[in-house]
Amino acid sequence: MSQRSVPSAPGSAAQASSRERRDFARSFDSLEQIFAMVGRVLDARGVGEADAYAIAMAIEELFTNMVKYNANGLGRIGLEIECTDNAVVCSLTDPDSDRFDINAMPDANVHLPVEQRRPGGLGIHLIRRMVDSIDYDYAGRRSRISFRKTLNRAWAEPAEAPAASDMDRSGGARPVPQLPESTGDDKMFEISHGPDGTIVFSGRLDAAQCAKAETFIDAAGVVQAFDFAGLEYISSAGLGVLLRRHKRLVASGGRLRLINVNSHIYDIFRFSGFDQVFDVQRAGS
Repeated sequence: MSQRSVPSAPGSAAQASSRERRDFARSFDSLEQIFAMVGRVLDARGVGEADAYAIAMAIEELFTNMVKYNANGLGRIGLEIECTDNAVVCSLTDPDSDRFDINAMPDANVHLPVEQRRPGGLGIHLIRRMVDSIDYDYAGRRSRISFRKTLNRAWAEPAEAPAASDMDRSGGARPVPQLPESTGDDKMFEISHGPDGTIVFSGRLDAAQCAKAETFIDAAGVVQAFDFAGLEYISSAGLGVLLRRHKRLVASGGRLRLINVNSHIYDIFRFSGFDQVFDVQRAGS
C-alpha cells in the first residue's frame, strides 16, 4: 500500500462515525447519482460548502479515472464515505483493474505556456491540493483508493452522536441505511446564450456534461465571454473544455474571458494555473 499525505494540525479524539457504501455502474452517467449520495451524506453531517466541494471533486476525479482508463473492467465501482465530526474518509474500489498507483504519478506542470498545456493530467494534481492524504491498495486485481479530508471547523457543524440503536454490539457505527437518491435536478448542467453575446453556464460542469457543453460552444461561433454566475462546480474535464476553446480563440487573436466566477471555482483555476491563462473576473469584483 502506498500513501501520500500533507502535514496537518493534530485533530481531536475520534468521535462517533457514520458510514455509507454504494456500488455504481462503470459509466459517466453514474455521476448524477454519485453527487446525490455525496451531497446527502455530507449535508446530514453538517459539512461546510468549501469542504463538500473538495470532497465531491476528489470523488469525481477518481471515479472518472477508473471509468476512462478501465472501461472494460468487470463489476461495479464501490464508493464508501465515512464521516466523523472532524474528518471525512472516502474510498473508491475497482474490483477488476490493472495496478495504477496514483501516488507514483508526478504533479502536472501548471506553468507551461498555453500552447503546451493539455486538457488531461490535472485530476490527480487537483486532488492533492484539496485533501490531506491519499492511500492506494492493490491486491488480486482489486484497486482501492482512499482519501482523508479534515473538515474546516469554521464551516462544519458539530455532528450529533448516534442513538444507541445506530451502534453495533462492538460499539462502532452501523452503516447508514440505503435511501433513494434524489434526482439531482437542482444540480443539472445548463448552457445557453446570454446578454451581450455571452454564453451562460449553470449547475455542474462535470465529466458527464462536457460533450453537451462542447457541442453548444462549437455551434455558438466566436464567443469570448462565458458567464459563470450560475455555475456551482467544475471538474478537470470541464477545464479541458475551456482550454480547448481558449486555444482556438488565441489562434485567431482572442482570449477566453470568464466572468462571475465563484470562490470555489476560482480556487480550481488557481491550483491548475488557469488563473494565469484565462481572463478571470471573480463574482462580486
